[in-house]
Amino acid sequence: MVRSVEWLSVDVGDIEIGVWYWPAEIENENEPLVFLHATGFHARCWDAVIEAVPEKPAYALDLRFHGSSGKKGDVEWPILAADVASVLTELDLKHAFIVGHSIGGYLATVAAAAQPSRVSRLLLIDPVIMAPERYALAEKMRQFLKPEDNPISKRRNEWRDGNEMYERFKGREPFSLWQDRVLRDFCEFALTPGTVPLRLACNPLHEVQIYQNQNGAVIKEAIQQVKVPVVILRAKEHTDADSPFDMRKSPTWPEAAGRFFDGREVYFPELTHFIPMQRPDLVAEYIREPQKQ
Repeated sequence: MVRSVEWLSVDVGDIEIGVWYWPAEIENENEPLVFLHATGFHARCWDAVIEAVPEKPAYALDLRFHGSSGKKGDVEWPILAADVASVLTELDLKHAFIVGHSIGGYLATVAAAAQPSRVSRLLLIDPVIMAPERYALAEKMRQFLKPEDNPISKRRNEWRDGNEMYERFKGREPFSLWQDRVLRDFCEFALTPGTVPLRLACNPLHEVQIYQNQNGAVIKEAIQQVKVPVVILRAKEHTDADSPFDMRKSPTWPEAAGRFFDGREVYFPELTHFIPMQRPDLVAEYIREPQKQ
């Protein structure tokens, strides 16, 4: 059954953050779900997961530079995390259960550290919480690789409509591994309405800048401050033999869960980094049963 959804605009100071809100099917504001998407994605990629947990109210954010949210400001991870913390405050959410994928897992952690009284637990899905040496490598790459030289910046940015995107992507990895419904949702909401031709709501150059501006110091400090239960779902490990541009492998530090006060990891070597797109049902299981083994 398709849940009713409404769009909210939340003022965080310099921009508006677009938030999609699904009320619970029965009156219930206990432990609202907050969903944070991956870089280059958008809030509506969570539709299949959210429909599988109708008993809980759900809020899915379009991050800065993505979807229906504002596109200005510095492209810095702490700023994106501050946006999330501000949304929790502006919506006056209490005991929020934050579910974050990829960069969303990083942002969920930093926001939880900043707003400990508003967060009850975290589900981090293959979060971009990397080993210290990978942050050092990312810093070196940033010094020598300009954003416009990154192959992602050359990504096609003009489309007739979402159907054209879907037809182009459905037979290509990693998209061919996704559930068809999730791919259709991704394509439907990936483009900015009203432009001719339609352009990606997340400009490829912004996407590259986000990848390049990772911040290891901030996440290290945030992990030490988070005291709520944390579950990490980790995909197939990235190895030194893999290309740094292979987005299918996990960026998550295998030791990350052990650095949290109350953290644990579940490893899925059969899945790619795009766990919510391949297995939205699995994500829903861990939302319903956070202590599931």
